[in-house]
Amino acid sequence: MPVSRKYLDPKVIARLRGLELRARGAVSGAVSGMHRSVYRGYSVEFAEHRPYVPGDDIRHVDWRLFGRKDRLFIKQYEEETNLRLNILLDVSRSMAYGSASENKFDYACRLAASLAYLVVAQHDHVGLVTFDNEVRTRIPAATGQQQLTNILQILESSDPTGETRVKLLLDRLSEELRRRSVVVLISDLLAEPDAIVAGFEHLAHTGHELIVFHVMHPDEWELPFVENVQFEGLESPARLFADPQGLQESYRRAVQRFTSRLRAVCLKLRADYVPTSTRDPLDVTVCGYLSRRGGARPMATAPHPDEEENAT
Repeated sequence: MPVSRKYLDPKVIARLRGLELRARGAVSGAVSGMHRSVYRGYSVEFAEHRPYVPGDDIRHVDWRLFGRKDRLFIKQYEEETNLRLNILLDVSRSMAYGSASENKFDYACRLAASLAYLVVAQHDHVGLVTFDNEVRTRIPAATGQQQLTNILQILESSDPTGETRVKLLLDRLSEELRRRSVVVLISDLLAEPDAIVAGFEHLAHTGHELIVFHVMHPDEWELPFVENVQFEGLESPARLFADPQGLQESYRRAVQRFTSRLRAVCLKLRADYVPTSTRDPLDVTVCGYLSRRGGARPMATAPHPDEEENAT
């Protein structure tokens, strides 16, 4: 069945040419291309198994393991494991917020699709995990056009439901991702701050490199409402009738405290923190980040313009 590529923006793809996503630290695999390896020398030794996905080369199927488990697994070798990018996409109910042109979920899917396209184009491995209060879908890291197609199909078939449980996801993946990788978290991070920080720390301390795209709608950065309004919980039945103008100052200070804490934690963990608004053109978000990242130092970007305005 053909894939519509709904989330691949031609404008972004055109601007991605000439850009690369580099691993800052050592990655698992042989010395190849732009990435440094934790292994010395060049090796084609067996590294691990991973589940077969449609499009994999059947020459690498472990038929002996198939005979024992009645499931297909692919043999991976050291030379196949250069950069591994694992995209963690929040598909909780709060991600559905926003209009057609500024919907958080659509924006996050387009961001994930663009990063997957870039990594496949540079012949590296990319995987996808969608989550809310549990893992909904998981595509193990692989490379090739079929892998990109598989990721796009998952993005197009996903719907935002459930509550956000970032810490549970990061704790689980910290243990399951046995090989060092670059982990990109795309989420509105509407969860308990202490739990988010603990999840970041667990992932970083197990050797993975973390990039956080904090995606929020302009309403969430600014609270721009003027007239009395009834607020409804994005992931709960809670409701509050309030005068938003009376709340704006304290709300904006709370947003600033939250994002400042995330920024500081990411700097400490040598992770990148990228606050993003769905009003930002996607090509500016993706290509701007890759251009700024360029070097080898961690980057917690300056406050988003909406966030900076909220702090005044």
